Amino acid sequence: MKPKGFTNFVRAWRTAASDLEITVTAPSTLRGAKGIKIDYAALVHDFGSPKGIAILVREDRQAMEAADAAGYGYSCMASYQTYDRDSFMDALIDWEWVAKLETHQNGTSKLRKGTAS
Repeated sequence: MKPKGFTNFVRAWRTAASDLEITVTAPSTLRGAKGIKIDYAALVHDFGSPKGIAILVREDRQAMEAADAAGYGYSCMASYQTYDRDSFMDALIDWEWVAKLETHQNGTSKLRKGTAS
């Protein structure tokens, strides 16, 4: 069962992807121990680790272990149910962009506060 507000997190990360021109798969599923399906609000590609960051809506040891085993970083982001540009940019800047420059859509980044959409 998906946590309360799961759809809001998915919507917020889809909005972030569009606004900031980043690659996000929202929602997403990984397989945990014994093949159990684990739902994540999003996988944010190109940030934090070579595979990206798995977004959890609450702390969940099994989900954290599955993300780690699959090569993703993870973050529990209970307060990110609605898109706030500055907050999402701060998280992305904290995680650091790890992609090669040519993988970005147009070779530029909108991850500067105050940058117009």
